[in-house]
Amino acid sequence: MRVLSNGRTRGGVAFTQGPLFYMLRNRFYVGEVKFKNEICPGPQPALLERNLFDKVQAKLTEQWSHRTVTRTRSAALLAGLLFDDAGQPMIATHATNNRVRYRYYVSQPKLRADAKTPSALSTAFRPRISRRR
Repeated sequence: MRVLSNGRTRGGVAFTQGPLFYMLRNRFYVGEVKFKNEICPGPQPALLERNLFDKVQAKLTEQWSHRTVTRTRSAALLAGLLFDDAGQPMIATHATNNRVRYRYYVSQPKLRADAKTPSALSTAFRPRISRRR
């Protein structure tokens, strides 16, 4: 962490798994560069021995316990995270008025109009949306 002359600080960010994984997979350290999915010799000298780099790559691949899936962008950022007082999931929905879409979350039984379920009587979480003119 570095303190600037005005008192603000720079750096000091937590060193997490992502940046460490990126560094350990970087071919720059063995004197190579990746260009358009092609690995070429780089202008820099190798900082690591090739056999050590290959062992690290094998170990990383062996320990890779989960595969990340590309997340789709959704306007419903809280989908799957909100639940009503009965534990039922709250579903994202919307209403349109004067070409403005108002998004809100409703309890799943209420959306299906299932009046027999106690959570159908629950109030929905509706964030306030202000419209600027």
